[in-house]
Amino acid sequence: MEDRAVRILLVEDNPDDVYIIRRMLSGITPTNFDLMHVMRLNEAIEILLENKFDIVLLDLSLPDSQGLDTFTELNRKTQKSPIIILSGLNDQTIAMRAVHGGAQDYLVKGEINKDKLMRSIRYAIERHNLKKDLIAKNHELEDFAYIVCHELKGPLTIFVGYLHFIKNNPPKIKEYFNPIIDECSRMDKFIKNILNLSKAGNLINEKIEIDLGDLLKRVFLHVKPQDFSVDFTIAPSIGHIIGDPERIEHIFSNLINNSIQHRDPEKEKLIINVGAEQCGGNIIISFKDNGRGIEKKHINNIFDLGFTLGKESGSGFGLVIVRKIVEAHNGRIWAESKGKNQGAEFFIRLPLNIEDKFQYFKRKEAFFPIL
Repeated sequence: MEDRAVRILLVEDNPDDVYIIRRMLSGITPTNFDLMHVMRLNEAIEILLENKFDIVLLDLSLPDSQGLDTFTELNRKTQKSPIIILSGLNDQTIAMRAVHGGAQDYLVKGEINKDKLMRSIRYAIERHNLKKDLIAKNHELEDFAYIVCHELKGPLTIFVGYLHFIKNNPPKIKEYFNPIIDECSRMDKFIKNILNLSKAGNLINEKIEIDLGDLLKRVFLHVKPQDFSVDFTIAPSIGHIIGDPERIEHIFSNLINNSIQHRDPEKEKLIINVGAEQCGGNIIISFKDNGRGIEKKHINNIFDLGFTLGKESGSGFGLVIVRKIVEAHNGRIWAESKGKNQGAEFFIRLPLNIEDKFQYFKRKEAFFPIL
């Protein structure tokens, strides 16, 4: 369980049962509980519509509702919190029907002890969170399938069109080669993105010590544009971490390419500054540029599957892959921007966990130019 107090809503009209539950919760350590008690179903619904609870303990026999209808009504109107049924010896069949209808568990009054109560609460919260994750994954899979179909349908339509041209105009066959080759290249890149996405959060190889400064230099030299100037600087405090170098390189390459792709053509040169600082038990790496920036309405969507800022922004897979790699390293990524044409800054937070052998070696604070 988390360090914070577990918020519980107890819906029970029997004072003796309320007293017993309170006594049990007070005797469970080291977890802390924040218990709110109401006696009626309508009160519970009103509170749940306005507040978030980690768990609901629900008696099925209340002054304003009886039996299975109690659970059905509560679950229909408020599905944010997992529900454990508190049943009497004579209504276990109804309690089981409630479990089949979506309740996480049921406990029989008179047979509850603090160990059973704690175990039931813990498992109910875990199952509820897993269900939410599964629903989110299913939505992501639906979006993914739509994007794949859309992206592959375009090139195939072009292929068919050019093949008809070639069939009807054999002498002009050569002039149709380049468009077909371009579409093949685009499809190949798209398929590689799909493969990278499928591997991003799962295949983290054995972690080794990575010199982040050296890795960033190599990445920039590989992706450095030839047709415009870029000032690329790295803070000497960037240090080392323990991680999967191939995956970390993919993160850096994507973020640098992202800055290059979204540069502001009105500015004389693109500036990319990479910084780092230790914050508590974490290292935070930042990528700041003076590019086109991100509008506030888009800032929370840029890591969503398939989201792009326009046709020139790619397929919408790049930052999703980056996010999954960061999460596979037990980290977090987010972006900030003051708005359009105001530049953007991406932050990567990775844990400095001794047990996971993440290390961070702080050096003198200064910026030095790469090129």
